[in-house]
Amino acid sequence: MGFDYDLDRAPVMLEQPRAQLTFFATVMVAGTLLWATFERHVTSRSESAGYISGTVFFTLISIGAVAAAFRPSRLNIAAEGLTFRGTFASFTWQWSELSKISVISLRGMSGVRFDFAKPLTFGQRLARACGIPGYGGLPTGWPLGATELSKLLNDAKTRWG
Repeated sequence: MGFDYDLDRAPVMLEQPRAQLTFFATVMVAGTLLWATFERHVTSRSESAGYISGTVFFTLISIGAVAAAFRPSRLNIAAEGLTFRGTFASFTWQWSELSKISVISLRGMSGVRFDFAKPLTFGQRLARACGIPGYGGLPTGWPLGATELSKLLNDAKTRWG
C-alpha cells in the first residue's frame, strides 16, 4: 500500500484518526462500566480489593482514551525537525538529534523506533523502557503503517538531517 505524503510540500502533518480513537474510548468506557458492575457482586475482601484496583486501572485508561479522542496525537515532519504532539505531552527533535529510525515489532504490532545521537539520561532511559512516547518511539495508530512512516521519516532525515 503506497502513501502520498510529499516532502517537497513540507511540512507533512499526520494525525491519528479520530474514528479509531473514539471507538477505542467507547470500548474502554463500556469495559470499565462492565467491570465495575461485576465488582458489586463480590463478597470477599481479597476479591473486592482486586476489583477495586482493576476499576481504578480501567478508569484511568478510559480517561486517557477519551482525552485522546478529543485531542489526537499529531506528527509534524518539517525541515526544522520532527515534532510529536501527544494527548498529554509534546516533543520536538532536530534531525541531527536522531541517529537511527527503524520499525520495531512486538506481538503482532509494529511501531516506529528511533535512537538518539547523544546518550540518554537515566530518566530518559527509564521512560523509554516504560514505553512512554517521545523517548525512543512513536505510538501506533497513524494513517501510515509503521514501515511507511519509518521510510518517510528516514527520507526526511536524509533530506534535512
